[in-house]
Amino acid sequence: MTYAPARAADSAAAAVRSAAEEWAPCVDAFVARGELPAGTDAQEVIRAVSLILRCDHGSEAECAQVGESSPAVNTRRPSTGVEIQMRDDMVADVPAGSGPATTLPGVELLWSGRVPDLAEDAAAHRHLLDAEESVRLEAFRLAVDRDAYTVAHVALRRMLGERLGQAPEAVTMTRRPCTHCGGPHGRPVVPGNAVHFSLSHTSGLVLIALASVPVGVDVEAVPEPGMITEVAAQLHPRERRELAAAPAEQHPAAFARCWTRKEALLKATGVGLNEDLSHTYVGAGAQPAAGADWLLADLPADPGYAAAVAVHLRQAPASGVEQPRAPRAQDTQ
Repeated sequence: MTYAPARAADSAAAAVRSAAEEWAPCVDAFVARGELPAGTDAQEVIRAVSLILRCDHGSEAECAQVGESSPAVNTRRPSTGVEIQMRDDMVADVPAGSGPATTLPGVELLWSGRVPDLAEDAAAHRHLLDAEESVRLEAFRLAVDRDAYTVAHVALRRMLGERLGQAPEAVTMTRRPCTHCGGPHGRPVVPGNAVHFSLSHTSGLVLIALASVPVGVDVEAVPEPGMITEVAAQLHPRERRELAAAPAEQHPAAFARCWTRKEALLKATGVGLNEDLSHTYVGAGAQPAAGADWLLADLPADPGYAAAVAVHLRQAPASGVEQPRAPRAQDTQ
């Protein structure tokens, strides 16, 4: 998810219809609660969301300026990109008894790659994607968005295949039930929880995590100052106060830091942005908030970007049913 405003673009009709069928129960639930007008059409909602998710760039001409691609890499883990190493000052204090603050317990791999460096090879291996991924790929109108999606999902399949001892194209991924409506569009998982994973991509960068416990990652471009005010008003009250107290020139970086922490945590819990952004406190200051069940950490990223990871501090139940608890507004106001 990106915090950028939508700009004019049309999504692929087939992808919109497919997504609308999956998300219709969620739309109906929002209508029943009075959060959407009566008669709201699921396809219109999905179309609007698809614009917001995809169009975080400038003009179409700017979006088309994708850098030169690197030479082809092998069919397993991409050789271009970096495994992220943690420093002591990147991790929030860990609750007593849960382990040292310099580690991310359960995290097996944190990997970041630049889309222009990997786009050519990923396009040559798009046959690794499954039918659902291919439909979603075709929904992107701009080449820069298609490149980011392809790089992210081809890389994820290679990493999961290596981890599971399978061919990348043989890896099966499903979705948990939606935490809001129970529909089949919740957090993506490998059946049986053999490994947990999370991926995020924005204009130019991809971030992937593999772990033995539930995990979430997010990477975003630091926004322009004018984009912050409206979205910041939806944050946790304490986060709003922290942003207000920061010098004006630090607002974009502080907001991006807060947003990536929040989305990483909500992705890890499986709640996603169905939850009111004011409910969960992650902090906008130099250090992320600490919780009893979750560890948050800021990650190194290219200049102009922010990134974060959230990892569960306890092993998920064998059933695979996750019932995590994140810090709530009433806990931290």
